[in-house]
Amino acid sequence: MTIKEAIDPAAMQGLIINPYGDLPCAAYCLLEIVDATKARQWLKAIAPEVTRGDIAKPQVGVNLAITYAGVQVLSPSLKAGTFSDAFESGMVSPYRTRILGDTGMSEPAQWSWGSPDETREASAQRLHVLLMLFAANAAGVSDLQSKLLDTMSGSGGLKLLAEPITTAALPNNQEHFGFRDSISQPIIEGTYQQARFAAEQLASAVVKAGEFLLGFNNQYDQPSLSPSVPNDSFATKHLAPSKSVPGMRDLGRYGTYMVVRQLEQNVPGFWNGVKKAAAPDSSEDDIDALAAKLVGRRLDGTPLAAPGTVNNFGYAKEDPLGHGCPVGAHIRRANPRDALGDNPKLSLTTVQGHRLVRRGRSYGTVKTKAERYVQDDVARGLMFICLNADIERQFEFIQSTWLNNPNFNRLQNENDPLTGNADSAPGGYMTIPGCPVRKRLSGIDTFITVKGGAYFFLPSIAALSYLSELN
Repeated sequence: MTIKEAIDPAAMQGLIINPYGDLPCAAYCLLEIVDATKARQWLKAIAPEVTRGDIAKPQVGVNLAITYAGVQVLSPSLKAGTFSDAFESGMVSPYRTRILGDTGMSEPAQWSWGSPDETREASAQRLHVLLMLFAANAAGVSDLQSKLLDTMSGSGGLKLLAEPITTAALPNNQEHFGFRDSISQPIIEGTYQQARFAAEQLASAVVKAGEFLLGFNNQYDQPSLSPSVPNDSFATKHLAPSKSVPGMRDLGRYGTYMVVRQLEQNVPGFWNGVKKAAAPDSSEDDIDALAAKLVGRRLDGTPLAAPGTVNNFGYAKEDPLGHGCPVGAHIRRANPRDALGDNPKLSLTTVQGHRLVRRGRSYGTVKTKAERYVQDDVARGLMFICLNADIERQFEFIQSTWLNNPNFNRLQNENDPLTGNADSAPGGYMTIPGCPVRKRLSGIDTFITVKGGAYFFLPSIAALSYLSELN
């Protein structure tokens, strides 16, 4: 019998457990370490400012993550093989570029930041630290940014690679295409989330802590693979014993891996594409209904598979054939729930091993419904952020096996209508089941372009202290 582990929220950075809903404005600061000794001093100085998970309603949020290139510069004694292979090889390695579908306009060589091109100012090799700042308004973010970046500049240990990427929550918690977002989230077992939210959702929404927290048991009742360091007196001072590597200390426990991708959204392209795919005499309501088929939810977030609820539903009974929510719709691909194959129970078990905690924020001005067909020069999109203990089994699996798979769940030559890579399924097809006749759309373009990205390690509070003192 598996014993549920006690979770101490004070040991983790707050972003893991708290979406900071009361802090709708944010800034993401891309930093390069130019002097490791001074950078460690800066890290030690701001460590008390880092927001912990036990602060239920913080006035501001400060969180910090490090790339593998940053780890190597900050602490050269941490050798290759300490962390996961995906984290160490990085998002822009040729293999990972292929499986993520980052081709064409989303090719990493064209990215604004995180590019493999070493001549770029914010290249993958120079991107070391991501400082994330959250506040109730833009002025609060600006004040926080000035305070912490002034401290950084004074230390001389780090430099800002580009203007911080600023985001602000859109009305009604929507994203730029106009749909309510971030509805379906897993609940981390053993945290206050379980008591507060589990009753509102399927029991399957409760997922083992080790799927998101390194060093804890995952869905397979095994401790998630966590970076470990030698069991010397210095490590003993900061870190708990490793559960997965006997005789070592656990650097990852209460930390996680973080995926960040800047996704630019072509709002007029999406809505003009949907309008073109609709019948010639379609009303705006008809166009909205067709767009909902691509997403799987109506604009207000109501699921097509079960209109009477928000998130407490499955597909196996409510909508097995996809007459409500098509099998190829975005939300059904990203989280198939109980409809992967013919065994609902097995499907739920399988899907639980691939969940993500999402912490994304939108950037750019919002278009009104009347403006959604009109092209302009404004850059708008999503800073997609997700947390997972196993990048390969969670984020990369979802991206390659569900979203970009042209044969997902018995489909043929179709990929995700929102985020899928058009190169993997030429023709832009999507099937909308119907009775007696289905409808098959074609020419669905790519509406989202990747503009930057990287894999990060989000250390625990203890690991931050360890890294700030490690040579």
